[in-house]
Amino acid sequence: MLTLAVDRVGWLVGDASAVLAASAWPGSSAVVAARFATAFAIAQSMHYVVWIGFFPRYAPEATAAFERAFPALRRPWFAVGVTVLAVAMTALFLTSWADGRTVYGLVTAYHVYLEFPLLVFLAFGGAVVARPRATVGAT
Repeated sequence: MLTLAVDRVGWLVGDASAVLAASAWPGSSAVVAARFATAFAIAQSMHYVVWIGFFPRYAPEATAAFERAFPALRRPWFAVGVTVLAVAMTALFLTSWADGRTVYGLVTAYHVYLEFPLLVFLAFGGAVVARPRATVGAT
């Protein structure tokens, strides 16, 4: 059940109502903001489920092609580096929620430039853009 009680996370995020308010458009009710925050959390969790669970299990050929393209990601030092960064980000989130959000946002903002055009492309059915053809002797 979705509740507006923020006392459980207040010790971590401070004014949790500000976190909720940032999840919806200005002037929205707290209920709408809580619903958006919940939807965003579920969507982000599904993002990780797809990339970490679904693709390796149900699309092994795509996973293998990706691993061939980026062989350094298979080396043990990469897994150690990811683990160290995850622990550091967790510590930052637990000690300063606002700073953790800022750093996480900076580190992960690049994917917006990759995923947003893809979402637009998928939303509009992948319409083909006609290109003018060059002809010999045309000016």
